[in-house]
Amino acid sequence: MAGLSSEGVGPAPVDTTLSPQDVFRTCSFFARSESLRSLELPLEYLLSGVVFLSGGRDKGGSPLLSITQPGDIPLETLMEMTPGDIINMLSYFTSMPKDDARARGFSVLLSAESIHDFFLRTVVKALNTLQHTHVQLFKAVFFVSATRSSTAVEQIKDGRESMNLPMVYLKSNAELHSYIDQSQLSEEFGGTLEYSHHDWVKFRLQVEPFICDCLSISKRLAVAMEPLLEDRVPRTIEEAEQSIAQCKVKRQQTLDSLHIEELTTEGNIINGQMGLCFSMLRDNPEFNNTLVIVQKLVDQINNIKNKLDILWNSYCTKLEMNVKKFKFEKDTEQMMEWFAECADEFFVAQGEMGESLEVAEAMQQEVDHFEHNTQQILARAKHVLKSGSDLKNRDSEVRARFEKIDNLIVKFDERLNQLKRQLAESVRLHKLIQEAFDWCVRGMEICSDYDILTAHPDTFEPSEVRQRYAEFLSQDDTFTAAQLQELTELADKASSPFTKDNAIFASNRVMEMSERFKYYQSILDSMAEEKRQRVEQEANNKQQLMQQVLGLAEAMDVLVGVAVGIPSDVQQSSLVQEPLPLPHSSSVQVSCVSSEEVDTALELLEKAVCVASGLSTRNEDVDSGMTKPMKAAISGPAPIEQAMDAESKMVEGSEVVCVCLMGLESFSVAG
Repeated sequence: MAGLSSEGVGPAPVDTTLSPQDVFRTCSFFARSESLRSLELPLEYLLSGVVFLSGGRDKGGSPLLSITQPGDIPLETLMEMTPGDIINMLSYFTSMPKDDARARGFSVLLSAESIHDFFLRTVVKALNTLQHTHVQLFKAVFFVSATRSSTAVEQIKDGRESMNLPMVYLKSNAELHSYIDQSQLSEEFGGTLEYSHHDWVKFRLQVEPFICDCLSISKRLAVAMEPLLEDRVPRTIEEAEQSIAQCKVKRQQTLDSLHIEELTTEGNIINGQMGLCFSMLRDNPEFNNTLVIVQKLVDQINNIKNKLDILWNSYCTKLEMNVKKFKFEKDTEQMMEWFAECADEFFVAQGEMGESLEVAEAMQQEVDHFEHNTQQILARAKHVLKSGSDLKNRDSEVRARFEKIDNLIVKFDERLNQLKRQLAESVRLHKLIQEAFDWCVRGMEICSDYDILTAHPDTFEPSEVRQRYAEFLSQDDTFTAAQLQELTELADKASSPFTKDNAIFASNRVMEMSERFKYYQSILDSMAEEKRQRVEQEANNKQQLMQQVLGLAEAMDVLVGVAVGIPSDVQQSSLVQEPLPLPHSSSVQVSCVSSEEVDTALELLEKAVCVASGLSTRNEDVDSGMTKPMKAAISGPAPIEQAMDAESKMVEGSEVVCVCLMGLESFSVAG
């Protein structure tokens, strides 16, 4: 039996390669007697036991087909049987063994001793007809009869057809035992093989409807399988979605109408109980083969069902993939149209990066708004690519669309990021230009506050100006060298000639202002150094002048002493050994000695001159300003001659006094 091996019993593995043709071939074993099932044979003929398979085998392994005339069968029944009825029963029983056993041919055991002549002729004609239609169906016909010989068989033959039966004539069952082992023969032929024809018929009446149902269901499943194997592909989304819905409905209807689960349960019951109910048939190969067939059919149904499930799922998946493909193609068409029109048009419109800060910032806001609005479109495009990722390996057209959309998204991101970067650089460039100009303006204001190139050095303090410059250059908004470098680099990248020229101009002004501050600082450094040297020189001059004043005061003491008669040795000791040089230039600048100190010195000197000349121009007491010789000259009584001598001496020394006073006055004016 094709597709149904009797080797082992149990669930068969799912054959995913099973086709409808395989199912039909599997069911062909029953097609040989599809109209000859036990339910379609006259039950009386079937139960009569005229033809039966005991399950025995000859020494070559061929099945034994037994033909007898039971003693309890009514004569009327025998007379009603035609050769066609016998042929039907023979065909029915010869279809039961496995194919390999059938291929060996059947050994027919004909118990001819007790058969009526008319029935013997009917049986022989039926055997001969089958042998003509099925060549080598019968390997041997053992004609067992003690009284009948080959002549009886020859007389049966009519002139229309030859006798093709391989007849073996035997006188007794004992002779039969030399051809067939006694253990393989039923008791009708003197054997020991247990066989109950009643149990056999009962078993077949129970199992054959199940087998027929299994075959019918298998065929219906195979029929349902055929459209699922077609390569027809829907041409539209609507057609594909409609096919999916129809497939699901048909699948459910098919499973509900076939009752596969109930049939599987019934098959398991048959296999579990038949061996116990028909113990006399447990050694019968055809009985066991039938149980194997039952299990195989159950497995076959489940196998077909599983295959059908796989096909249904595959078919639905194919339809769903077609729907996804149609949707993918539709979505990608929209994506490519958007990239070709909207995206490209936007980028083309952003040619200039803005010739002012306001324009650049406005463009930047426009790009940010555009990016925000395109997020949903890009997210949808990425979702379309994700949903089509399982399609690109199945369809070259889908793969090409997938790669194109992916490249468009990557290119769009690159162009958008490049545009944003350029706008950010443009905004930064304009801000740097503005900051550069602002810094230069503030620098010019600082420089104009101190016109160090034309103003007299004494009109301002260089250290204060340097401090002011340092504070300006150290402020947070100072235009640094790093900013100048960034301004230069961004100017090189600027696409607008106007913006580039403006940036170059700003950078040049910054460099000029920086050089100006450096130049001014060098001038201030020179001024500060000159002033320091001048102050130091004036301090030295004042120190020398003070020494001259002190020397002059001592000289005046000498003069006064001469006037009042102080001994010459005292005078000589009080005089300055070397004359002191007096300053004659009014341009000397005094800073170390205050004017109050010089005035005090002049006042004391004036009092000394007045005392020496005997002229008192002030009423106040001058004791505090006199030296000891002066006090002695005033307090002591002096003769008239001494006074006259003193006067003459004063006249003689007036020239010196006048010289001293002229020098002091010059000093006072200068101070």
